[in-house]
Amino acid sequence: MKMLNKKILYSIIVVCLLFANNSMIKANGGSIYSRYGLGDIYLENSAMKLSMGGLGTSIFSPKYINAVNPASLSALNSTLFNINLDSRLLHVSDRENSANYLDFKFQGFNIAFSIYDSLGIGFILGMSPYSLVDYEVDNGNVSKGNYTFNERYEGTGGLSKIYFGLSFTLPFDFSIGATFNYYTGDIQYQTANEYADSLGLYNTLFIAENKYKGLGTTLGFESPDFAKLFNLNKFSNFRIGAFYEIAGSMNTDSSIVAVTSIGSKSFNKEDFLTKIPNKLGLGLSFIYDNNLVVAADYFYQPWSKFERNGIIKSKYLSDLKRYSLGVEVGNQLKKYGSFWELVKYRCGLSYEESQYKINGEKINVMGLHAGISFPLGINNSIDLGFMYGIRGKTENNLLKENIFRISFSLNLNEMWFIRREW
Repeated sequence: MKMLNKKILYSIIVVCLLFANNSMIKANGGSIYSRYGLGDIYLENSAMKLSMGGLGTSIFSPKYINAVNPASLSALNSTLFNINLDSRLLHVSDRENSANYLDFKFQGFNIAFSIYDSLGIGFILGMSPYSLVDYEVDNGNVSKGNYTFNERYEGTGGLSKIYFGLSFTLPFDFSIGATFNYYTGDIQYQTANEYADSLGLYNTLFIAENKYKGLGTTLGFESPDFAKLFNLNKFSNFRIGAFYEIAGSMNTDSSIVAVTSIGSKSFNKEDFLTKIPNKLGLGLSFIYDNNLVVAADYFYQPWSKFERNGIIKSKYLSDLKRYSLGVEVGNQLKKYGSFWELVKYRCGLSYEESQYKINGEKINVMGLHAGISFPLGINNSIDLGFMYGIRGKTENNLLKENIFRISFSLNLNEMWFIRREW
């Protein structure tokens, strides 16, 4: 055998970075709710997490990279790599109209490995999307004064997060970890006014653009295995986990450009700070009879404290809370066996009080989750995750969204990159 083929791994990472620079493969618009704040917040970035209700705070496994909680890196005993893709179909409706939107997105990648097993020192490097703005609204013909014109709104972009970090095991089997995060992104909001040719007026396009960049950190904690401490028969890996993500203040370059058929003009250029609320996650998980993983999570982010240029922008925002419950069925110890003996099945439930508050009402989300993991050899797998969710309602001039998501993850162990010689 030869050593780990670094060229293969580097090639995959380069491809991932190229995807990261153009993560939107296809988009025909999306949720108008993403107009507010920094858009929809990504609470899961892998098929496994999506299929179990979007959780993962306390998952402590040597087989998976848990990028949510850096303390979980202490469980690693080899080099792991994953890449994640996601597709979403939205059916959006009000009391009179409806529309469908489809997109495919790159969900990021991670590479993680153990540096010193006995001390629980693990390392992670990765990137993932943080938020998404993606909507398109056509108001049709609008009358103002003596003129009638077609008015259209569009928003695109979002923030991404690049991170690296370490974990350590403390006395009494407590684990801690931290990642250093770099946030970057570009969000554009467009307003287009299109006049009839007979009016002799120029069509206008206004583009408001915000470019963000800043630093932050995520702190993680994992408890010891309570099943060992209290001799709980048939239970194992019974742990409590927590993380706290401090995004800090983002340097923001803001500008507005007016475009007509005779030229364009930039104005209102300014630099200021955007303060993103911190995230808190709490979780509990355990394995029963080496065949059933049960996990529950709570997530909180106070978007009512979102600040832009020193001013709290909370008219359409409130605190985000999410509750998740998920299970995985499949032998947790078996490494060898037939294909179907190594398959794992997952499902979950989630309830989210989103950060959006429109017309005085919270926009909530109910989600049903499911998924399956197919083996590709020892500790390698292809994961598929599915979600059906309902966000909002049609009453009180609101929009109802039926959300269908499919997520794909490829998880590879270091043995995948080793080439045999015969």
